Amino acid sequence: MNQGNKVTTSQPSPEAFAQAYRALQAKGFDSVVVITISAALSGTYQSAVMAAELVEGMSVEVIDTKSSSMIGDLVMYHIEQRLTQGMELKQLAAEVREAIQGMRSILTINNLDTLYKSGRLTRSQAFIGNALQVKPMLITDPDGKMELADRIRSTKKAMEYLVTKIRESIPAGRKPFISVGHIQAPEKLESVSAVLQTAFPQAVIVPAREISPVVAVHLGKGGYGICWMTIPE
Repeated sequence: MNQGNKVTTSQPSPEAFAQAYRALQAKGFDSVVVITISAALSGTYQSAVMAAELVEGMSVEVIDTKSSSMIGDLVMYHIEQRLTQGMELKQLAAEVREAIQGMRSILTINNLDTLYKSGRLTRSQAFIGNALQVKPMLITDPDGKMELADRIRSTKKAMEYLVTKIRESIPAGRKPFISVGHIQAPEKLESVSAVLQTAFPQAVIVPAREISPVVAVHLGKGGYGICWMTIPE
């Protein structure tokens, strides 16, 4: 991508998942929870489900996060809380799927060139947007599809927008769990995390990390995103 080459992505095959299941089975595990990117964005979820039918003697629960890879931090946090209670696999999976309905994520795009190359914007839209420093805010809807939530014209306003969205979705008196990620833009995350910690002093904020390269292929470099949920009781 840095050299201007075209890069594409492809979902893992069912057999690749089946091999992973068998490897765990060989180590003595008899059950596995699989967390995938939104089924509306990728066929990865379906591959994982199909693979479960190829492996005998193992219970497999495949969970559609209905979001990008970033929300996996929140899902893992929820699973860890439930595992300490010794919860049965199917009940755990059912509770996690319900919790996902209350998880939200937003991504900001730093440069619109990648969206133009993928056909999501015209050349003129990308040029004008870059010139005006427009920062599209992409949000995942309840069905796991990514849609344009708003267009912001400065980093400060983008942060104000994110804080407002979190406040709107977290019930009064409850603490949010926030995960922050970036696409080759670690320099942005210190200020983003600082703003979030000031706005939500009681929040649990996961240390910033780089978002999946798959997301970078489709959205380009320089952006960042956050996802959040109410901390489970």
